[in-house]
Amino acid sequence: MIIQLPNRFEFCENGSLIAWVEKEGKNKILKILPQYDKKGNQYIDFRSIMTELTYVLKGRNICAYCGKEFNESDMSVDHIYPYSLGGPTIPENMVPSCKECNEAKSNLTVEEYFRLKMLSIDQQESFKKEIQKEHEEKLKKGIQIIPNVFFAEEKIGHIIVPMNMSDTFHSTSLKAITKHYKMYQQYKYPIIVDSKNYLLDGFYTVILAKKNHDTKVPAVKLENVDVILD
Repeated sequence: MIIQLPNRFEFCENGSLIAWVEKEGKNKILKILPQYDKKGNQYIDFRSIMTELTYVLKGRNICAYCGKEFNESDMSVDHIYPYSLGGPTIPENMVPSCKECNEAKSNLTVEEYFRLKMLSIDQQESFKKEIQKEHEEKLKKGIQIIPNVFFAEEKIGHIIVPMNMSDTFHSTSLKAITKHYKMYQQYKYPIIVDSKNYLLDGFYTVILAKKNHDTKVPAVKLENVDVILD
């Protein structure tokens, strides 16, 4: 998919430029430089880049849910389709939100959240429980809660994984998504890759897929994002 990009964008960490928008003909491309951890593994601070990109595109001061203006320190970025349900961390699925709305929305979709806001305080708790039950039933039936428009499938063998996987097989994150997979027979989070299949997000999904000997995983392929490799 093609994500929305501004005409100008620069993202720096520790004084170094690591992401920017470049024009190639009529197209805008998000260029990203990988960073390195203490073990020499490459990594991308993908979520921070997407958060800043969302602010640049959609503003920093006005909540998308309540419409009120806030100081930047009182704002956050919220996933329209919750990350906990597999919503991808890309601008098309993110909006600026005041911290109060972000907390109140929690793991509801936008449509569910606005239904919640129409109820009295006394009714809201039972509504949340009802929605959680609906989510659970959909997961058990293998029904995708997040719209398929975000996803494709990518072959595991075609993915460029920047990090060494050998030390991560017993991590808490891997155990959590493994538990979800055993319960629902589906991956909790999609992977996100750039135009050349460099892994941007979903590292533990790749590990689990390899453990399961699966050849394909749900993926969001960003055709206008390019990681610059040496």
